[in-house]
Amino acid sequence: MVLLLASLTVFASLPVFSQIGADPGHDLTFHLYRILGIAEGLGDGQFPVRMQYSQLNGMGYPVSIYYGDIFLYYPALLVLAGLSVTQAYKVFVLTLNAAVIVSTYVFARRFSGSRSVSIAVTSVWALGTYRLIDLYLRGAVGEYTALAFFPLLAYALWCSFTSRGRSTTSVPPFILLAVAMTGIVLSHVISVLLAAIGLLGIFVGLLVVGDRRIYGIASVCAAFVTTLLLCAYFLGPFFEEYLAGNVRLLGEGEAIEFARSSTSTLGQLLMLFPEVRGGDLASSLGVAGEMPQAVGGGAVALVLVYLASLVVAPPRRFAELSGEASQDGPDARGIALYVRQVPWGVLAAFLVVLALCCCSFVWNDAIPFMSLLAVIQFPWRMLGPLLFLACLLGAIALVRLNALGLRELTLVLAVGITLFTVVEGGATMTSAMDNVPVQEPISAHDANGQHVAASIVKGEYLPAASDYQEVVELAGQLLEDRYVGEGFVLTSSASNGRVFTVSFDGSASQAKLPVLYYEGYEIVSGPSSATLSESEGGLVSIGVDQGYSGDVQIKYLIPSAWTISDYVSLISTALLVVYVLYACLAKRAPLRLGGE
Repeated sequence: MVLLLASLTVFASLPVFSQIGADPGHDLTFHLYRILGIAEGLGDGQFPVRMQYSQLNGMGYPVSIYYGDIFLYYPALLVLAGLSVTQAYKVFVLTLNAAVIVSTYVFARRFSGSRSVSIAVTSVWALGTYRLIDLYLRGAVGEYTALAFFPLLAYALWCSFTSRGRSTTSVPPFILLAVAMTGIVLSHVISVLLAAIGLLGIFVGLLVVGDRRIYGIASVCAAFVTTLLLCAYFLGPFFEEYLAGNVRLLGEGEAIEFARSSTSTLGQLLMLFPEVRGGDLASSLGVAGEMPQAVGGGAVALVLVYLASLVVAPPRRFAELSGEASQDGPDARGIALYVRQVPWGVLAAFLVVLALCCCSFVWNDAIPFMSLLAVIQFPWRMLGPLLFLACLLGAIALVRLNALGLRELTLVLAVGITLFTVVEGGATMTSAMDNVPVQEPISAHDANGQHVAASIVKGEYLPAASDYQEVVELAGQLLEDRYVGEGFVLTSSASNGRVFTVSFDGSASQAKLPVLYYEGYEIVSGPSSATLSESEGGLVSIGVDQGYSGDVQIKYLIPSAWTISDYVSLISTALLVVYVLYACLAKRAPLRLGGE
């Protein structure tokens, strides 16, 4: 089995062994600059990194405040070790694929009790068309990293609400829940909404039929508090800056209209063997030339198997057979007893997510909570949860058939779906390698300015007073570390962060710097009369007395409250590790997340 999982990991990572591509209009270049920014920030003495200077040729961009990046420290450290950013990213993708495949198989194996079912579900999840599009066309690093935690989140809910689930792990379920929730928050904040919608059906179903409901609710509450503590270092600064409204984020009305124009069609969702190319087009422009927006044939097959299982084994009949299923082993009996009603909640969630993907009319601010949900920007982002729910429905359906003694049929279906998924996934990755342009090397100082705009995508984290086009044009002129202005020279150096030195020659009393203004920049050295303010256009402006000749140094300083939040997360993580070790030692049990 180890060899099979290793082979599946290598197969799912085929483009990694070729040239990583970056289709124009997508996000890979942006994320590569995030990795480079973390590496440079660590090199400058920042930890954790808050303000990055790899984007915009050193103008400063607070992407780490608004976008969780804890998992990008791994490739960033590889960059510091000597790898190029692209090479480090390839290692990251390969590692993540291995983690996704192994963890999904382990959790599916404990849930289903069947190797063939587990391999089928793992293959569909790892090689699902949308996930491969995320990986090898969109380069949506935050989103596909967050999706990696969905199986753990579902498994942790099962462990929390059922005795059977609890018996499969030596780790307290609330910790598994907290780890999954923390992983999603620190990967992609938008995916918190995607996970909540996609997995709400599982929660409701388990709440109805679970034999540990009070414990389950307490586990969810404890996990929520633990997640807040673990994520304090990110959530504290994030909410402080987000609520201050100092950056150019999309407004509610604009977000709703944007989402309404980006829905998919049912035909796109059911597309098989798509050609991997293109970007997102408005719905009014049709689908020709648009990127694939499909879940994959394996996922469709699993949903069809689930619907067929309702005919073969209706819920009431399946409940009657739950006692008979005990002879097939504790796994089958556990599923029969505790999960027979959960599929209805999962199916309801599946249909809701499907409607959000395909129905533009639901994106209306007259519908409660749609303004909040519109922050996902693209409704086709729901394809990630849709793919996962399809895998879950398929797993439940195959377990139904297995519990009814239809083992040969279950094996045939599992093997058939696995083989089809491998073929379609291989074709999808081949198309990506053929069609997606090769990612060009990036650097902190872009010699020809070709990556300046791509390094910040739409510039959502630019100062509210700034103009996107003017900032991009200015950044394109900053091709050296030394900037010569009217009456001053600007240089920078590393000293527990980036320090900017403004050298006045006595002919100017005001210096408009090519540095984006954010609250936190302060003068750390210079005459007491020197002032720092925001100039028109959202840039830092330094004022000195007329005729002053000398240096003024400025630096982005971290508020003390943020430092406290860093320690809260650090101490919480240490205590959590100690608690897990203690819980395992107290039971004298090896650490088991769900595997055998």
